[in-house]
Amino acid sequence: VLHPSPEDPVVYYGEKIYLRVFHGMYMDVQGRQVDCSWADKGLWQEFSFCETSAESQKSNGRRPVRHRDIVRLQGHNKHFLAVPSDAATKGQPVFATRKKSGTEIEFEVIMDSPVLKHRGKVYFFSRQTATMLDADDEADGIFARWADFGDWQAMTVEKPPEMQRPVNLSALLRPRRRVKGPRGSKDSPVRQAGNDAEDAMEATEDATSKRKADVLDE
Repeated sequence: VLHPSPEDPVVYYGEKIYLRVFHGMYMDVQGRQVDCSWADKGLWQEFSFCETSAESQKSNGRRPVRHRDIVRLQGHNKHFLAVPSDAATKGQPVFATRKKSGTEIEFEVIMDSPVLKHRGKVYFFSRQTATMLDADDEADGIFARWADFGDWQAMTVEKPPEMQRPVNLSALLRPRRRVKGPRGSKDSPVRQAGNDAEDAMEATEDATSKRKADVLDE
């Protein structure tokens, strides 16, 4: 079963999302540790976008995530992703904290479209270190080491599978009704044409035999 885009592909603040890194794994939170070790979309991999305290006071109702928004990333355990002050200089990994305000938990969303949608690619610019979140397929953890816009820094945002419309592959691959070839059916046009030719030849032979008989009688 495939899972194409949901009916509403727009990503909104407060709704459950998953963050896939460049090597196919999903970001996860276990206590204070932030990593990307599994290809699962389970409880540990659940995140949501949260507005900053200032923005949350301005907004009314449901709001989509937009390019250049300042956001906080909240894990399933209500902890927020935080960037240590020495993340860029010493390579210290990102961690999860209960702290609800401060530049260490604030990120600017950078993308190539005005509104974030399902499977959209984003970059998270840390307001603490002026660097991007990044993943590393040879090291455990999530980092914020460089201000690059490369593959390591690109994160793909996905909505939950239950929000996507399933497509049954068996319906798409249902075998077509087989059409019989020239030799497969007694009613096929080719065979019918052959039968008509045989009937014509028999009629011609009967007529010829009859003429011969008439000539002999004379």
